[in-house]
Amino acid sequence: MTKQMLMTAVLFLGLSIFSSDCIGQDDLQRQSELGARQRLVERKMVELESQFTAIAEQIQTEEPERAKRLIAAYQQAKETLITKKMAEVSRLLDEGNLDQAEKEIGVVVDRLDDLVKLLLNNREEKKSKQEQIAQYEQWKKTIQDMQREQANQRKETSKVANKENELKKLDAQIKKLEELIKRQEDLIDETKSSEGRGLRTMDKIADKQFDLRKETENLRKDVSGETPEAEGQFSENEGQGSGEGSESENAQPGADGASGGADQEGGNKEGENKEGENSEGENSEGETKEGENSESDPESGGNQESQQSGQQSGQQSGQQSGQQSGQQSGQQSGQQSGQQSGQQSGQQSGQQSGQQQQNQSPQPGQQPLQQAEKSQERAEEDLGSGRPKDAQRQQEKALADLEKAKSELKKERRRLASLPPEAIEQMAQKQRRTRDKAMQLAEDMAKTPPEGQQGDQQQVSQPNQQPQQPGQQQMQDAAESMDNASRNLDEQDPQEAEQEQREAEEKLEQALEEIEERLNQLRDETREEKLRRLEGRFSDMLDRQQSASAMTIEIEDKRQNLGQLTRRDQLTVLRLASEEAEIGELGRQAYDLLLEDGTSEVFPELVQDLIDSLNNVSQLLQDERTDQLTQLMQQEIESALLDLLEALEESKEEGGQQGGGGGGGGGDQPLLKRSAELKMLKAAQLRLNRKTSQLDIIRGSQPGQEDASLNQEIDGLSGQQAKLQEMAEQIMEKDN
Repeated sequence: MTKQMLMTAVLFLGLSIFSSDCIGQDDLQRQSELGARQRLVERKMVELESQFTAIAEQIQTEEPERAKRLIAAYQQAKETLITKKMAEVSRLLDEGNLDQAEKEIGVVVDRLDDLVKLLLNNREEKKSKQEQIAQYEQWKKTIQDMQREQANQRKETSKVANKENELKKLDAQIKKLEELIKRQEDLIDETKSSEGRGLRTMDKIADKQFDLRKETENLRKDVSGETPEAEGQFSENEGQGSGEGSESENAQPGADGASGGADQEGGNKEGENKEGENSEGENSEGETKEGENSESDPESGGNQESQQSGQQSGQQSGQQSGQQSGQQSGQQSGQQSGQQSGQQSGQQSGQQSGQQQQNQSPQPGQQPLQQAEKSQERAEEDLGSGRPKDAQRQQEKALADLEKAKSELKKERRRLASLPPEAIEQMAQKQRRTRDKAMQLAEDMAKTPPEGQQGDQQQVSQPNQQPQQPGQQQMQDAAESMDNASRNLDEQDPQEAEQEQREAEEKLEQALEEIEERLNQLRDETREEKLRRLEGRFSDMLDRQQSASAMTIEIEDKRQNLGQLTRRDQLTVLRLASEEAEIGELGRQAYDLLLEDGTSEVFPELVQDLIDSLNNVSQLLQDERTDQLTQLMQQEIESALLDLLEALEESKEEGGQQGGGGGGGGGDQPLLKRSAELKMLKAAQLRLNRKTSQLDIIRGSQPGQEDASLNQEIDGLSGQQAKLQEMAEQIMEKDN
């Protein structure tokens, strides 16, 4: 007897005990029967205890650890007096003392549960993978919240440490915003007067609105701490595009990156900062020279389109990205270059930028500027389509948002200029609160030992230490950096505090990456387990269905040859009906698993159709029908199961080749590949076509006969076709 068999035996004992709970208060005969059944369970427990020692002796040499557990299980069973408790339950049941018997049954079940844990060498139940995923997701969310707090605190520290430069930067941003407001007002007036003047005139206004939107975008990036693009970098020639303009030698970080832009209408450099070093506009080497990139031509269409490419691809930073997009845009000219490069680089850079920005709260003026961009873009579209009135409405919305952004920036400037002396002390208190959260999370991680990790994910910082959770060491390091930052703030040293805060942010990001990696591993393992469970379920269903189909054909042959069925054959048909119902129950379990997963539109519906077919076949067999209709439906069930297994195999192979993983953001990889779902949909359509033809043939072979079951199947064809169409539309909608 293996360990699994022993565990099953113990569980069986527990289930047997539970069954003795279902009795009536005044049914004395039933009470004595339950007492007898309980004594049977007691005898089985005695036999099981003797097997513990017998099996332990047999495997002592080859499996000493397992033998040791069996001996320990025997000793525990004796020490906890399980059989004695069972005998007590029997006596209480015979006496009709049901309440006390129920209490004793609970004690026995608890002791059996402890015995199972011992046999599994696991006194503390391990968390399921879903529970582990939920735990890591919670830690991930906590770290992301902490990241936002830390980023905002670091920004505030930077503002205090570079207060004069920050005030200059705000002044430049406000001045630039006032310029944008004036230009937007002029465009509104120009749009009003464009009605009836033709598309060419409105196209020119749309071009100006585009230029203004790009400058609004640059200002929004500067305000939010992103890396805005400098137009001057792209002014040498259109062929260079965004590539050479992104060379690091042309980008000079500055504390007052927007100051040059305040004096240039064409959208100048507004805080071109090194990523991760000067997001607040500060620069250890001093302020950026004002107006150093003034050679750009704001009216040049080709340059403006190249700027669009540069602004989007430049978010990724680095020479490699810039050179690649520059080579691409350099092969084309003007507007076409900018649009294609922007489309290709925009998605990736937008994702990177969005990931960075989601970890910090919006800066003053950031959201109104973002809304203004959207309205300006809609205005461009309306102008290009010859709808000046609609464009004017969007322009007026953009103007209102620009005014709102100006108000927020002015309010922020007043706040920063009037910060009280105790502001740094308050910042230190906030930093300590964030430190405490980091320490608490690190402690929680330490209390939850890692389970089932592989490779270097099972971290051990020192030889004698226990394995650590992913990100645990980084959280401890982050807490230490936060503590140092709070001390620096207490000592009125915001510059040093800011450096420690940056280190804390880096450690938080590293912790997040390790947790995400572990999450992806768990999701992959969960997905593979689900696929194996589904494959096992469908394989079992197919084997049993093939046997049932063969037996149905055999019974029908007997009917045709003998004219009627014997009593034994009739009982066989009833057993086949029960078998089909049981196969349907296996399908129900697979259906529940697919619903729980929730990543497939097609498979649950097809499995539900399969269950319905199995139930229909079961009903036909109960009516002793083993004819063509029953056999046709059984063949279609087998075909559907084969298609399901093929789709599962394809999903397993593709998952292994691609390495699985849900990716960042917590989304799971779909259990079943989209290609597998589409193939299943196609196979279902082919089966429906084949079934339609076969049903028509069967109906033609029964002229003048009324067959309610056949008519029911024919009537259901239209509903099945509509369901297939609906599933196809769902897939298309999701893909779009």
